[in-house]
Amino acid sequence: MNSQNWLMSNVDYSRKLVASGLRGANERRTAFLDGRPLAGFLNHAARRSLVPAAAGICLGALGGFLSRRSRPTNRAFLCAIAGGALGFGAGFTWRTRRFAADVTCGALHGMDTIRDERWLERNPIDYA
Repeated sequence: MNSQNWLMSNVDYSRKLVASGLRGANERRTAFLDGRPLAGFLNHAARRSLVPAAAGICLGALGGFLSRRSRPTNRAFLCAIAGGALGFGAGFTWRTRRFAADVTCGALHGMDTIRDERWLERNPIDYA
C-alpha cells in the first residue's frame, strides 16, 4: 500500500469515526433530554450552580483578607472572583455530570461500532 492510499484510508476511517461518534452522542442527548430543550437544561444547571459560586466567593474573599500582604482588599477581591469562578465551574460540572456521561457513552459506543468493522475488515474470521 503506497502512502497516498494509506492516507486516504485513514482519512476516510477518521471521518467515519467522527460521524459515528457525533451520531451516537446526538442520539443519547436526545434520549436524555426527552424532548426538553438543551438550553433549558443548561439554564437550570447554571442556576443551581450559583450556591457553590457564592460559597467560593466567600471562601476566596476570606482567604484574601487573611493573607499577610500589604493590600488585603485587592487580594480579597481577586481571590473572591477566582473562588466564585471555581465554585461555579465545580457546581455546573456536578449538575451536568450525568448528561455528560450519557453523551460520552453514546459517542464511544458509536465509535466502537466503526472500530469493530475496521478490525473485521483487516482480520477476517474464517470459521471453516
